[in-house]
Amino acid sequence: MVTGLLFLASAASGRESVEIVPTEVSGALLVYTAASLSPILRHVDHANREEALPAMLGVLLIPLLYSVHGGAGLAFVFYGILVVAGGTFTWAEHHTLIPLFVAALLLVAEIFSMDFAR
Repeated sequence: MVTGLLFLASAASGRESVEIVPTEVSGALLVYTAASLSPILRHVDHANREEALPAMLGVLLIPLLYSVHGGAGLAFVFYGILVVAGGTFTWAEHHTLIPLFVAALLLVAEIFSMDFAR
């Protein structure tokens, strides 16, 4: 709750507060975030590649992209691609995920458009 309130307060102050933190520090925090997610990987069913590959990809991409939402968004999109390409997509099981796939694709497109616009 405190973190959420502080985030809202910092968002209201503008982007300058985010730019104070050097990229070296944020990179180390992203590596820590990915490392803290790695114990969760032992609970993933590694025999099911549709679950294991996106989970590992998400943990790997978070520090490489310097973005938590970028790594998680790409992992979610990769999961959608694996489900559709693997032939295991059924409307009954995945109909609630379609809006989330679209939102993740839009998020990833926004992230890459912001990165390349600089």
